[in-house]
Amino acid sequence: MATGLRTVSGSAGDPLAEAIELTRRLKLPHLRRALTDLVPTAKAQRWDPAEVVRVLLAEEAAGRDAVNLRTRRKRAAFPAGKTFGDWDETASSIPHPTPPRTH
Repeated sequence: MATGLRTVSGSAGDPLAEAIELTRRLKLPHLRRALTDLVPTAKAQRWDPAEVVRVLLAEEAAGRDAVNLRTRRKRAAFPAGKTFGDWDETASSIPHPTPPRTH
């Protein structure tokens, strides 16, 4: 059974303010950043509501993916600034490949 729409206290009936407050409460920072730019665009271009939701959720997912990648790289403690050009083959402990035998 469907329930009535709920509002957030202290928003004075402004839907955008309510949405921003809910993104804070639900910890959706990437969606919140996109919300303020996207809503006026969606209104002006008469987007389907489902498209607005899809774009906002895609922004949140992309933002979380980027944060997760940065966190994983930081935890991995990769040496910064290293490139394949810095590779010193003489300092490597990896043995050279043996040539294939011919019969």
